[in-house]
Amino acid sequence: MNKMRKLVILIMIFLLAMTPSTGVIAASTQYVPTSIVMYEGNSSIGWLEETKSTYTYNKNGWITKSVSSMAHGETGSVSYKWKKNLLTKVSRSSGGDITFEYKNGLLKKAVETNKDGKTTYTYKWKKNTANVKVTSTLSNNQTSSMKIKIDKKKRPVKLVITLKDGKKTTIKNTYHSNNNLKSSETVSADGSSTKSLYNKQGYVTLRTYKYANGNTAKTTFNYTMDAKKKCPSQVIVKVIGGESDGTYRKVVFSSFKKVKQGRNCSFATPYVSIFSNLPLAGNMCY
Repeated sequence: MNKMRKLVILIMIFLLAMTPSTGVIAASTQYVPTSIVMYEGNSSIGWLEETKSTYTYNKNGWITKSVSSMAHGETGSVSYKWKKNLLTKVSRSSGGDITFEYKNGLLKKAVETNKDGKTTYTYKWKKNTANVKVTSTLSNNQTSSMKIKIDKKKRPVKLVITLKDGKKTTIKNTYHSNNNLKSSETVSADGSSTKSLYNKQGYVTLRTYKYANGNTAKTTFNYTMDAKKKCPSQVIVKVIGGESDGTYRKVVFSSFKKVKQGRNCSFATPYVSIFSNLPLAGNMCY
């Protein structure tokens, strides 16, 4: 497993490490995308590639399956199992599962398995902080432990990942008054960092990068909103600076489903996570 995917798993587990049954708001109708088309390209040579993704949801509005197909024929899918409003399993068609166990709504254990072995995350909670022990049969596993801090609303606000060599990666979150994510910043031991900003509706608007050598880059997200559905119908994504300078994506939300949602779960909806390194892990609620 490469370093980026490992960090992806750790971040997803960080986002799950709270009580989904808290922070309940009045049930309201919202639209979730069932079909998204992403055009990838370069500002000088035009569109190069096309990806189509479809999403299926259960009656509560939680995502149960996502399927993505590339223009060249490659297809992949991710399935999600829920027990009430708790995510219990994520399965990838490419291989590998992640299972989640809870106690009083807080994560007790997460286990990831793939063809190379198994990694187990065991949580020990004390008030608003969890110390997480990481054990793995993977030869390239570099994580020894994690510490997660949640606030009074049981939203994850800080994650510190400690590697076997003692180096640390820190992730910090802030939130809008409506509980939607406002910012998320990841800082690595080498000084590199990534910071994402979100609007009050929960959609990422800007992502900035600082590299270990001091260079910087950013990605901007320009939304066209559907006034009736109050969600994006199109997003133009541009990369400015870095090795990918000048590349861009156009994402078209081509179909929607109306669901009733009684919790604030915007962080990991397809609107947001399609643009990040996070796997689509359903609606993370706080």
